[in-house]
Amino acid sequence: MAEVIGEREKYVTVLFNNAGTSAGHFSRPKPLAKAADFRKALFDDVPQDAFHNVYDTNSVGPYFMTMAFLELLEKWKESDEPAAKRIGPQVIMTSSINGWSKVRVDFWGKKGC
Repeated sequence: MAEVIGEREKYVTVLFNNAGTSAGHFSRPKPLAKAADFRKALFDDVPQDAFHNVYDTNSVGPYFMTMAFLELLEKWKESDEPAAKRIGPQVIMTSSINGWSKVRVDFWGKKGC
C-alpha cells in the first residue's frame, strides 16, 4: 500500500491506523472470583489460532503499516509546504474500548455481557 501511494503522492502527512478484531465470548466472573474463574471466563474460549489472528491484526499489522509509511511521512518534513516547518507528520493509532466496557454491543446492536 505504501509503495502504491508513494507512486502517486510526494509525501504523507498523517497515517491513521484503524483496524481491530476480537475473538471468543467473554463473560465477567462473579465477585470474589478466583484466578481460574478469570482464566475460564476470559481466555479458555479463545483458540490459539484465533488469538494469533487478533494479535496480528491489532498489534503486528499497525506496527508494519507504520514502518512501511515512515519514508513517506519523513518526506513531508522535507517538503516546501510552510506548514511542514511547524507541524510534523502524525501517526494515529486507534483501538476500541468495547472489550473493557460493562455492556458490549455486537455489530447488529444486540446487547450482551
